[in-house]
Amino acid sequence: MRTGKIKRLLATVFSVTLLLTYSGVPALAETVEPQEEVTQSDYAEEEISSRDEGPAMSAETAENKEGALAEEEDGASAETAENEEGVSAENEDGASAETAENEDGAFDGEEEVSAGEDTGDNGYAKRISTDENAAESFEEDDEPQESAKALSAGRDVLVSTWDELKEAIDDGAFITLTEDIYGPGEGGSDPLTVPEEKEVRLDLNGHTLGQGPNTHFFMVYGTLIIGRGTVECSNSTNGFVVQSGGTLIQEGGVIANASQNGVTLNGGSTFKMMSDAAINNCAMCGVIAGENSEFHMENSTISENGKNADDGSVYPGVDVQGGCFYMEEGSTITGNGDEGVRIEGGTFKMYHESAISENGDEGIFIDGGRAEIYDNSSITNNTYGIHMIGEGASVVMYGGAINGNDRVNDYMHQYYDGADNEFGNAGVWLEGGEFILQNGTISNNNEGNHTSAGVWLDGGSAKIL
Repeated sequence: MRTGKIKRLLATVFSVTLLLTYSGVPALAETVEPQEEVTQSDYAEEEISSRDEGPAMSAETAENKEGALAEEEDGASAETAENEEGVSAENEDGASAETAENEDGAFDGEEEVSAGEDTGDNGYAKRISTDENAAESFEEDDEPQESAKALSAGRDVLVSTWDELKEAIDDGAFITLTEDIYGPGEGGSDPLTVPEEKEVRLDLNGHTLGQGPNTHFFMVYGTLIIGRGTVECSNSTNGFVVQSGGTLIQEGGVIANASQNGVTLNGGSTFKMMSDAAINNCAMCGVIAGENSEFHMENSTISENGKNADDGSVYPGVDVQGGCFYMEEGSTITGNGDEGVRIEGGTFKMYHESAISENGDEGIFIDGGRAEIYDNSSITNNTYGIHMIGEGASVVMYGGAINGNDRVNDYMHQYYDGADNEFGNAGVWLEGGEFILQNGTISNNNEGNHTSAGVWLDGGSAKIL
């Protein structure tokens, strides 16, 4: 290397200088024998020894040596810098290539965004492509997964079979049907079950879900949001049973043909119908609201229930058994076999142009509990508008109308032995409890020659405020 040559040259110059100094002979007159090659370590020891033991150098010698040493240091520094730069570049290139190779092997061209980074409005993780040919932009991985196995990641799931649907509901997911799905029918006894503390969103996507098990089609312990299709419950005792703490939300779509009830709410559960949802043609009740349950009905319909029970009995559209029922936003209860709404304890409130009409018997039958009627709501074209019995029953009209309740049903003909002129209709028939008219109208509740009345008082009390 160049540094070694310089060091050997300096050693030679230093030796000649010493010789000339002691002999007093000009340097050019003396023949200098070549010096034996020394190693870098030998040279360093010799230099240190000379400095410690040798005589003082002349100014010219010191100047020459200083220049030589400076040249040596400059050269060494340049060479060192060049070497270090080369090594650094080589190491960096190698490391970069190795890192890229490792990353490609580990992620197969994609790098997943870590938790806490922007994952989009729908919660699906965005991914960054590291492929050189890929566009340099974020892409949202928002396609529904084709297998229920993806549920552990909380993704949307497409299902086309009963088993896939059952697995997806068990795990808690956002589910979309891709075709009609039919279950085990009479051969199955296990309902589709929404577990406690799970939320399931089931988009029927215009399809039919049918042939459920021979007990209940759905058992809801957590939260189920369902709609945009039909749940055909003809093989099942009940369409939906919502247990304490559970919530069912029907956003559109139809629940139909249960062999008993469309929806049964047990104590402490909640059911909400909305967005033009419907429950119809169930053999017994459309909805039963049990003790301490809540039922909210908005812009929806309950119709043609309670006509096909195995024992030939007729049933109401909604049976409130100690729960709270709020009928709102133009909802309709119509064409049911017995009452539109039966109240056996609990509370019923009717708002916002909702209507109870053309039911087989009363619009509202109340035996204990309380009913309140507001706004432009109406009870029309039933046999009786409201029928009250029991000392604990109360009805308050804050608005709305009870009119045209003059239908004649088979029960009335049988009870009065077919003598049409022996019975009458009424807007409100009291056999107990208290009726208060604070605002609203009661009118035209009669038919032909029948004895009729706006309010027919056979017990209890009535007040007009």
